[in-house]
Amino acid sequence: MSRFLILISIAFIGGCASSYQRMEPVRTYLYQHQYQKAVEVFDSLNISEQNAVSLDHANRGLLLHLNKDYIESNAELEIAETYMDRIREENLKQIISSMLINEYSLPYAGEDYENTMINFYKLFNYVLLNDFQEALVECRRIDHKLNVLYDFYSENLTYREDGFARYLAGIIYEHLGHYDDAFIEYFKSYHIYKDLYYPNYNLSPPQGLILSLIKTAVVTSRTDQIQDLLSNPRYQSIQTYIQTFQDSLNHSPVDSACEIIYILETGELPHKQEINVYLDIDDDHPQPVALSLPTIIPHPSAITSGYLNSGNNQAPLELVENLGAIAALSLEDHRGRIIVRAAARTGLKILASEAGEFIGDQIADEENSWLGDLIGSAVSIFGAATEHADLRSWSLLPDRIFLGRLAISPDQTNFTVNLHLYGYSDIELTYSIDPKPGEKIFIKERVWY
Repeated sequence: MSRFLILISIAFIGGCASSYQRMEPVRTYLYQHQYQKAVEVFDSLNISEQNAVSLDHANRGLLLHLNKDYIESNAELEIAETYMDRIREENLKQIISSMLINEYSLPYAGEDYENTMINFYKLFNYVLLNDFQEALVECRRIDHKLNVLYDFYSENLTYREDGFARYLAGIIYEHLGHYDDAFIEYFKSYHIYKDLYYPNYNLSPPQGLILSLIKTAVVTSRTDQIQDLLSNPRYQSIQTYIQTFQDSLNHSPVDSACEIIYILETGELPHKQEINVYLDIDDDHPQPVALSLPTIIPHPSAITSGYLNSGNNQAPLELVENLGAIAALSLEDHRGRIIVRAAARTGLKILASEAGEFIGDQIADEENSWLGDLIGSAVSIFGAATEHADLRSWSLLPDRIFLGRLAISPDQTNFTVNLHLYGYSDIELTYSIDPKPGEKIFIKERVWY
């Protein structure tokens, strides 16, 4: 019977295509920054994932965002978020069914960091539409979502807060003059980087975040809440900054200088690939049993650092989010659960195969009958065909996100961004601007290297 099983099951080797592979025709145009064409190809190919309506809308929403169709992008992202929220509230029946078949039988609820990124893109769509009131709504949604995430996971999972999302929310609040809210978000962000991001992703609090935290602490008379920061020898030079800022407040309560808020997304999120782990069960099952599990294939960004330059002033381009590292550790956090569920399904399928053999033997009225072997083999083949790792993911997300904050004078008409690449020559990007006194100019860029 085992030879029969092996010959037949070869037809099923290869598994299901990953989200990354499905998007390959679209990715060709993304690399060329032909975003309108990428949207058209996505629509024409009707690229979809099994039980992943949320992922379809998230992909289309991100493509529309890149094509600067911000209103339509938000419409798609809103649908994706609604689906994900609904799925997360589904009852236990679907979870039980996945123990019997596989994770593909469940609608895709998205990884926790993917869910947060939906709100990031919605927020920035509103920023680029100059609709900061709606951007505030997204800031509050992010806050609620992250609070729920932290309460639910506590110390059990690595990704239970988002330093970058908090940092960006603080920037929005500060831009609108909501300094108390800005301080709260900056304060939370600083501790997330220090206590969560640094030990897990080797990502320290960005210098721009620290300066903003101190600035809003001075404005809101909360410097007593950041004494651990101010007493750190590494940040002693910040005392000079505080004194300079306090002196400026005596003349004007609001900054008159302009500021560039520059966000750069680089590379591509690691994609999932299926691997088979073979286990020996016992002497009654000489053939090893395969467990299909997901693993991570990285696409590391070549960009290592950079800086913004206005001629008279420079500012570092700082890494604020390492989604590649978050994706890898998130999979590790869930690996135990994935293995237990896969092993449970395998055990059930072994029992089903043995039951099939028994029924066939009873029908044929003889032990080890050809009919018993045939039915048992058929059940085993069905089990193999339905056992695949869940490779769904929002593969269009970037590998890393950088943020730079550059102070400029109102008469400045352009600035440059210089990027340092590992193994390649540096790249310089030039942007034209028309700043107004006290204005914050938000610019977002996506590169695929």
